[in-house]
Amino acid sequence: MTCNMETGDIISQILSSFRLNITIKQEQKTIIDYILNKNDVFAVLTTGFGKSLIYTLIPKIQDKITGREHTALVISPLISLIKDQKDIMEKYGLSVLSTTDSKPADLRSDLSIVFATPEAATSTKWKVALQEKTNISLIVFDEAHCISSWGIDFRPEYRNMASIQSLFDVPNLALTATSTEYIQKDIFQVLSFDSEKVKVVANLPDRPNIFIDLRKSTENYEIELAWLLDHLKEEGTNKHKIVVFVNSLNKCFQLYMWLTSNLMDNIFANKVQSPTNRRIEMFHANTDSETKERILMDFSGQDGSIELLICTIAFGMGIDVKNIDLVIHWGIPKSILHYWQEIGRCGRDNRKGYAVTYSYPRSLVSVDTEIKKLAETDKCLRLNILKNFQLKGMDINQLSNLEHKQTCTKLCDKPCECDKCNCCIICKKMCSCSMNYTDSLQNFMKDI
Repeated sequence: MTCNMETGDIISQILSSFRLNITIKQEQKTIIDYILNKNDVFAVLTTGFGKSLIYTLIPKIQDKITGREHTALVISPLISLIKDQKDIMEKYGLSVLSTTDSKPADLRSDLSIVFATPEAATSTKWKVALQEKTNISLIVFDEAHCISSWGIDFRPEYRNMASIQSLFDVPNLALTATSTEYIQKDIFQVLSFDSEKVKVVANLPDRPNIFIDLRKSTENYEIELAWLLDHLKEEGTNKHKIVVFVNSLNKCFQLYMWLTSNLMDNIFANKVQSPTNRRIEMFHANTDSETKERILMDFSGQDGSIELLICTIAFGMGIDVKNIDLVIHWGIPKSILHYWQEIGRCGRDNRKGYAVTYSYPRSLVSVDTEIKKLAETDKCLRLNILKNFQLKGMDINQLSNLEHKQTCTKLCDKPCECDKCNCCIICKKMCSCSMNYTDSLQNFMKDI
């Protein structure tokens, strides 16, 4: 597909037409160029990078180049995510359809994006309707880690994509924020990607704004989490948010009861007693849908009452809360992938975040080998974690650059801010500055 205009100029025109003041990132442009040249692409880009902008632009670019209308078929496993993206796109005047709230008869040639769940895309009625729509020019697999049985949010229906791929001789784009080599291989197999031909655009999912702290624990939360209780008592109502991940419902109830019984009337925001005005809530598999919706709405808002959420892995994919400052793991998570996705809940608006994990022996019994090694290492935690996300086709310099951190060269008069002191609890101990001996967590809590 060729055009007299450079792709960059076309993109600028399209962004301008939608009144979007956005500078396209190099990775986004690279993916767009690969797709326009009929390549399949596997892309690993961090949360908030702008993955949806890529498949929003491609049909519009193709329209400009050919003078005909094009449609991207986007397979997404989350109805809530589809709704959010559809609402945003329609706000900017894009023509979008979702199979969750439409009928096959609603398919039109002028649609830029068609969103479908894996179940809808492989259903007979939608397959027939989509096959008749001859202007589909791209198939996108969003949250592609759900395709893999190695992934956290594995969706069996997402492994049946061959039936929809076979209908269209078009490029495929698999998008995810995190992937291990096992997940990458599995996705390639399911989507029939040729590992020698598929284009890989992948960044290490580093979150340099999050300090990583891992502590050995005796499982005595009344002593080891006393600082958290003190913080809640002293601060009254905080505008910043804390998430505590636990490995079981029992632990969820234990921590909730301990905190609420000690806070007494302070459990309520501004001491106004109401079941929906609590500063602490639980979020787990047994939480009913209505309560989950209420908690998420409150916790996501700027003026909500909830400051601390105690949760299991139920607080997962598709949940985006901006101003979480601190993630606590009471017990080591089951895998590096779980761990990295969960600590990534904090610092989403690029403010500093802090992730502290309490690794007690019982929590290590049924976890993956790599996270057991992490719990015992005396080397950089960040580097040990990110090694698990090194993929075939990724620039190897991304990882090696992390091995050379600059340390402090002067006597600081406040907590040290060198590369090592901003990295993790292990690297911090390697800094010679006397200010690195102050407790990182205490210093962080003073600032939020």
